[in-house]
Amino acid sequence: MLKIIAADDEALALRSIERAVKGTGLEVEMKTFSDPRAALEYARTNPIDVALLDIQMFGITGVELADQMLVLQPDMNIIFTTAYSEYMGDAFHMHASGYLLKPITAAKLKRELEHLRNKPGAAPQVGEMGEETEGEEAEEVTPKVPEEALPEPPAPAFPEKTADETAEETGKEEKHVEKTGLRLTCFGSFSAYAFGRPLRFRREKTRELLAFLTDRYGASCSMEEIMACLWEGDEHKSYLRDLKADLMRALRDVGCEAAIGSGRNTMWVIPEAVDCDYFDFRAGINTAAFHGEYMTQYSWGEYTAANLVSGKFE
Repeated sequence: MLKIIAADDEALALRSIERAVKGTGLEVEMKTFSDPRAALEYARTNPIDVALLDIQMFGITGVELADQMLVLQPDMNIIFTTAYSEYMGDAFHMHASGYLLKPITAAKLKRELEHLRNKPGAAPQVGEMGEETEGEEAEEVTPKVPEEALPEPPAPAFPEKTADETAEETGKEEKHVEKTGLRLTCFGSFSAYAFGRPLRFRREKTRELLAFLTDRYGASCSMEEIMACLWEGDEHKSYLRDLKADLMRALRDVGCEAAIGSGRNTMWVIPEAVDCDYFDFRAGINTAAFHGEYMTQYSWGEYTAANLVSGKFE
């Protein structure tokens, strides 16, 4: 029986992986973790044949988690999962067994499981540095991973209220807005580019935050509204602050920070500051670019997709 774990901080992604694993028809023992630290703790004392790790997770990357897991179990097969091919180089550098682009299907997963780098066999007893212990005389040792190896995620606060934010609370100030060089593509999968290059985020969830703001077409979004969508009603205030900080850092790094408006506990995309196929469609420009698919990696985008098909918007 193949022993598989999956670690992803997005509940929808974990459910999708579970369905894909079941769909392979292989005999497996499966454990899932929304907290990467819990996955590492599990790896300390439980043999694992395959670890499906999301590249970008809250507080630690999948690559960092893989490093620590391979200290514990060197023969573990690592398969990275992500929605974006730009992280493929990290997988190759790690000599990972595989790399899967989301959405993950049973067929794609089965191909990876049938061509693992390390052939699963009788799993060795987990010991210090992943070494096998034999016989009854071998002393069982719990591997130790330095606590500092897993950095605590930062929790930057929202900035103090500024004059611009005060103006936002009484109505957004009307002024001429120039294009920033930010290009957002919504038809098919959501992607973000700055001056022709992919916008780089430290967390994949940051991309989803930008996608949600884009979906709202310039409307002001409260933090509560964002959390309700991105985490299906669960509150993650500290995590959301991290995502907001990551988004603004990524935009500042490429000189596109003017594309996002920010008030006290609110955010919005400034449509006039970006190029976007969805915004163009709403304005009656290049409507032929839409072929029925909209932000396919996000289930919450289905409502807008239906409106795009029908041509009806509130």
